[in-house]
Amino acid sequence: MSGICGIVQPDEAALHSAMERLLDDLTDFGPAVHRWQAPPVAFGQRQDFIYRRDRLEHQPVTAGQLTVVADARLIDADAIATALGLPPGTARQTADSELIARAWQRWGEQALDRLDGEFCFAVWDAATRRLTLARDPLGTRPLYYAQGPRGLAFSTSLAGLVCLPGVDLSLDEPAIADYLAAVATEDASTPYRGIRRLPPGSVLTWTDTAGSRARLRRYWHITSAAHVRLPTADDYAQAVRERLQRIIAHCCDTEHEVGVILSGGLDSSTLAALAADHLAGQGRRLLAASSVLPAGHQGPARDERPYIEALCARYPNIVPHWVTATDRRIVDGADEDLARRGQPPWNAFAVMDDTLHETLLKAGARVVINGLHGDSVWSFEHPVFPLDFLLRGHPLAAWREWAALSRRYRIGRRTLAKLALAPVTARLPAWRGDARRRL
Repeated sequence: MSGICGIVQPDEAALHSAMERLLDDLTDFGPAVHRWQAPPVAFGQRQDFIYRRDRLEHQPVTAGQLTVVADARLIDADAIATALGLPPGTARQTADSELIARAWQRWGEQALDRLDGEFCFAVWDAATRRLTLARDPLGTRPLYYAQGPRGLAFSTSLAGLVCLPGVDLSLDEPAIADYLAAVATEDASTPYRGIRRLPPGSVLTWTDTAGSRARLRRYWHITSAAHVRLPTADDYAQAVRERLQRIIAHCCDTEHEVGVILSGGLDSSTLAALAADHLAGQGRRLLAASSVLPAGHQGPARDERPYIEALCARYPNIVPHWVTATDRRIVDGADEDLARRGQPPWNAFAVMDDTLHETLLKAGARVVINGLHGDSVWSFEHPVFPLDFLLRGHPLAAWREWAALSRRYRIGRRTLAKLALAPVTARLPAWRGDARRRL
């Protein structure tokens, strides 16, 4: 695990000062600090040694005219090494950042089509004086950037860019409105006009020339993903199982304790079962943190404690830790969280999510497996889903989906439709007001 940062700045004194500010803000990412400076550019990285392969990292990495700094965990390093023509077994002794640098040296931006895993990285090409930023298709690793009149800076942390002089910190009101309305967006907006987020599956290029502007390009979209066609439903299930087993083994490749956020639902329970089975083969335990109602709770609400306990009984090496809403108030640590993130949490549930992670950290876990967004992949049932049919011009299909969801949730179709459209309709008055002002 690492945090990365960098800046292109013609003033050498300002370059050094900005780099130190950016690195100071990344202290949570690890004790090891690495710097590289060749005016007008400087890269930095803070490294923690959590996975076994982390010991191979010595960043930034130089390959010919290229310098690379990366926060990356490649799932199939062997495939990249083979495609590069490296001797068998080389990947086991080669850092992921070095493989990325060699891949970029060989294929340029086309290297992104070959990378499989979680990553964000920056490439400086001294020959063309071009800076490139890239982020993995699902946006697992964060990356922010700010462009000024004399250069461009980037960081894993938004808060680090806030501290740089000259960055436009005027509020981005539409972005804040989306946040308050709980509207999920894929754009590059942050609470500040002068700081942008590199969207998932995107690459940004910027050339150190007078008047240069950053060019953003989406290199991956879910519609461009390869389609898988298998003979039977069992074949699909087996393929998913094998893929998840491979990823779980990748996550558990650490000398530290492994934890899991276990809700009792299908997604987190699947990951917990696979991780427990994998770790049991090594004589290791799996720490689990679960959000439940307080013991002795009276009322109609129910939690999934029985399902969690059943899973723990099936896999005795799972060590459960129970967390309730009374363990932490929403305002507890709010100032510290805001300073660390540089922006508010996505919603109030983030408080419980943080509490679950802190529980596992106190128990000794350094790697945490989370089934977040698993429902969106395997069993997505949400009133927003039919909107996809509606927007594609299939209103009857949308209505059928709402009818099915209505039966599933025992809620009227009109009510479901209103829920799905709420984020859009909430903004209609503002849009009408903007239109009137323009007229």
